[in-house]
Amino acid sequence: MQINPTVDTAIKAYIKEHISPKETEKCMVRKHYEIIQKILGENTFQSGSFARFTAVTPIHDLDIIWVLPDDVLSKSFAITEAIDPYKLKIKETMDILRTKIQQGYSSVGISVTVKVQSHSIGISFVDGFSIDVVPAIRSGKKNEYGDDIFSVPEVQKIAVNKRINNYSNVTSTKPIKWIKSDPKGYIRECIDLNLKNQNFRRVVKFLKFWKDKCKLQIPTLPLKSFHVECIVSEIVKTNPNADCLELIILFFQYLYTYLERPRINDKADSSTFVDSYILEIPVTTKEQLLNIAETHVISLENATESDNINDLLDNILSGRPYLNREVSEHFLYDDDIHMMLQPTISIRIDGVLETKNNSVGGFRNGTYLSMVNGIIGKNHRIYFDIVDEKLGSIDSQEISYKWKVKNKGVEACNASCLRGEITDHHTRYQPESTAYKGSHYVEVYAIKNNVCIAKDRIQVEIR
Repeated sequence: MQINPTVDTAIKAYIKEHISPKETEKCMVRKHYEIIQKILGENTFQSGSFARFTAVTPIHDLDIIWVLPDDVLSKSFAITEAIDPYKLKIKETMDILRTKIQQGYSSVGISVTVKVQSHSIGISFVDGFSIDVVPAIRSGKKNEYGDDIFSVPEVQKIAVNKRINNYSNVTSTKPIKWIKSDPKGYIRECIDLNLKNQNFRRVVKFLKFWKDKCKLQIPTLPLKSFHVECIVSEIVKTNPNADCLELIILFFQYLYTYLERPRINDKADSSTFVDSYILEIPVTTKEQLLNIAETHVISLENATESDNINDLLDNILSGRPYLNREVSEHFLYDDDIHMMLQPTISIRIDGVLETKNNSVGGFRNGTYLSMVNGIIGKNHRIYFDIVDEKLGSIDSQEISYKWKVKNKGVEACNASCLRGEITDHHTRYQPESTAYKGSHYVEVYAIKNNVCIAKDRIQVEIR
């Protein structure tokens, strides 16, 4: 995917300025963690988005894992007894934890409200910040990094600010389950991914922020922040060199695939999926979200350095559909053909150059446009065609193709030839002529059952 580097740079600056936590916030959270660590000892570690450096501003809470020490476990289990989380004397354990926390904060003169919940301790501060301390038991298994996998209450997978409602629904006849969890594995994976591509954390923050805004517009949307993070992880693994803008566009393009069915295995238990909850999302809710995402793809792909990028991003992050478009330009969206791109399906187009002088900038007729980096002079002709396609199990007879040519620049504008039409089978003109200086593009769309399942774009720079 070819992206505008100026737009990409502007997006990175926007994320740093408007979405990433401020240094004062990070210092505040670090101080909170230092205190709780002194109170509970070395058996604690952070497990949420702050630990993975994917938190967004403002930070309201911190998730802490408390690995039960031997002296606590010994109150529930004999030395030789296998540790079964369901046999843990949870009330006694929570009382021990509450007492340690209350005494610890009292000793340093900090006023807090400590609340015992069924399977965790909630700590509330006068400024509205909160900490949730979740107990954990080593499962005896290790992850690929050699770190412990833990048994934790199921609530550990619920956002901190939603756990109170969950606790209120727990009864003695329906206890909270214990599940396997690999928080350290996810932290290590985030570190590795960001070392390979420093846009990983930027993109996660941007999309989590976007998701939160979408929830304001779609109250029935249960899309989880951790799921968004996992989707970005999958995309970065297959696109390790992608820029920030490209990764955001790919997320929006592939969102249909990741909402279609559960796809992402839990690192702690490969028999379960972190995204199994999507089966409960109403179809109408998914359609609303995909409609919003599709307009964002159009707006971001067409963004240029002449646009006010901050205004564009403000509109995208409003959580509403937003189209940044020229009046004359046509989109599949206008014909009710929606983007449902699939990562396993791809097509690639190129252009074959033709000139009256039997050479193009030193290249002979038949030279591919990609071989000259998409740069060509005026008064040449180009035949555009599909040069590679990977359709997986789909029969090529089931696919139809639509093409689009979009001109940009002063010359095309003055000639009233910005174009932007969509045509069947091939571009409107075969061949196309290089008539106007500027940065133009050609796109192709693979259509099946009135849905776009793959697309490609090639830039044409006429000088």
